[in-house]
Amino acid sequence: MNEYEIIEATYAIRQAGATDVSSFFTVLSAYLVVAYLVGDKLSKFQLWSITGLYTLYLYFPMAATHIAVVDLAQLDAAPPGAQYLRFVLVLMWLVSIVFMIQKRRESRPTIA
Repeated sequence: MNEYEIIEATYAIRQAGATDVSSFFTVLSAYLVVAYLVGDKLSKFQLWSITGLYTLYLYFPMAATHIAVVDLAQLDAAPPGAQYLRFVLVLMWLVSIVFMIQKRRESRPTIA
């Protein structure tokens, strides 16, 4: 690859990665809004159905973001800290699910 092709590939990969991260945050935000507004009203089946679909959908932007980071690393164009992006996305996914479960439990009476 010549220098122009490397620069062009770097910009294309960064743009694709940014699109994937934007998609991730859009779906994450929607899930958190659902958790906050109606999480306490959901049945167990609804909770796990929504969470399963959410997880299935988020897998693809997370995987694509990981591939973009790997591709940028191969071109020596990865931004600092990019290797931690996968960890941060998975952590945000887990925290959002914990938030949903806690919101659901808020309205459920505890048996003493």
